[in-house]
Amino acid sequence: MNLGSIFNYDNKFFQFINQMVDCIFVSLLFLVCSIPVITAGTAATALYYTVNKAIIHGEGYVFRSFIKAFRTNLKQTVILWLISLGLLGFLFIDLYLTYQMLVSKMPVGYLFYFFLVFFVFLSVWICYLFAYTARFENTTKEILKNVTLILIAHLPFTLLIAVILLLAAGLLYLVLPTVLIVPAAVMVSINPLLERIFRKYMRTQES
Repeated sequence: MNLGSIFNYDNKFFQFINQMVDCIFVSLLFLVCSIPVITAGTAATALYYTVNKAIIHGEGYVFRSFIKAFRTNLKQTVILWLISLGLLGFLFIDLYLTYQMLVSKMPVGYLFYFFLVFFVFLSVWICYLFAYTARFENTTKEILKNVTLILIAHLPFTLLIAVILLLAAGLLYLVLPTVLIVPAAVMVSINPLLERIFRKYMRTQES
């Protein structure tokens, strides 16, 4: 056995360890930058940009990539996040009310399951929203329209991403400390799906 190959920082083992460390670091950046709440969408955009650029493609450094994307997209993503929060708030009210009706055995309470499915699709839509913003420059109106069309036009990918998000939510519920890596792990998992979609809409190769 060649010991030199074991301790070679270019081998697959050390590359995997480095990626794991980077995932934890960028997840922490995401969590810290989401604390003000209003910047959570900006943090999600920076998270996707960093995972795609620095972790998957090995271009640049994690911290610099994250800060660059955070600053560049701050104004627009705050607006997009406020829209997302409005939709989530409205949906949570519907979920709460219909759940109470369901518990009371009122027929209209079965709408709870409809709103629950809608919540899953809204979660995927939000993932599309900030990943798209990380990869394209567009007006807020165009982003909202394009992301909605992508959600519908690529329904198989949408459903697959929904499954990934549900598994991540389940993992967080069962093992809360995984929050230190789950944000980046989710982005790594859905990145091949999103990039396959995004490539169809790129006029020029994004960096």
